[in-house]
Amino acid sequence: MPNKTVVAAVINFNGKTFLASCLESIFLQTYPVQEILVVDNGSTDGSMELLRQYPHPLRILCNEKNLGFAEGANRAIRETESDYLLLLNPDVILSPTFLERLVSFAEAHPEG
Repeated sequence: MPNKTVVAAVINFNGKTFLASCLESIFLQTYPVQEILVVDNGSTDGSMELLRQYPHPLRILCNEKNLGFAEGANRAIRETESDYLLLLNPDVILSPTFLERLVSFAEAHPEG
């Protein structure tokens, strides 16, 4: 069983078209994800409605306006405690073994 915790954070602004595919690719990871966090930057495209109806557990943080990827990522960083935090745009689709390989590589090369 893996002993390092991973949180995946999707920084979203009007990415409704991509969100479901991105989130599903996170849920299909062979390495367990402790939490999926979505930071929404004031989307007006129905992203929030999609997220509220999503069939898997998510934690959603809503910004009143678009603060950009960097500030959305900073908010995710402040809101999580895990060994690893994966920051994603909503148009990213991960291969199922992405996190398994990433954590394995990071643990094998702690010098960075």
